[in-house]
Amino acid sequence: MKIDKKSLFLGISLGAISTVVIFLSFGDVNTDFSFQIGDNIRSDLKKDINISIEKTIENGIEKVTVIVNARGDVLKEDVEKELNRVFKENNINKDDSNINIDININS
Repeated sequence: MKIDKKSLFLGISLGAISTVVIFLSFGDVNTDFSFQIGDNIRSDLKKDINISIEKTIENGIEKVTVIVNARGDVLKEDVEKELNRVFKENNINKDDSNINIDININS
């Protein structure tokens, strides 16, 4: 079976271009590509930080409970950075007296 190199190159090019056009037509598409051979070199792949926010109103006062569960190679700085990002997204003042923050880090 003979494969024409011109046709093969044309097919691969059209496939790549059409894929890019489709992704661009959908708008903001986040893609992540990872390729690994051997041991895990990037230590940030072993980090898992879950943050849950619970807002309750008691006696007309809003109380916010933030629970952070972190696993893996997570440092205190990583948790603080993620908390600041979540507080900014949800318009929460971390210095408010009605906020209770519970942090659990398991290695």
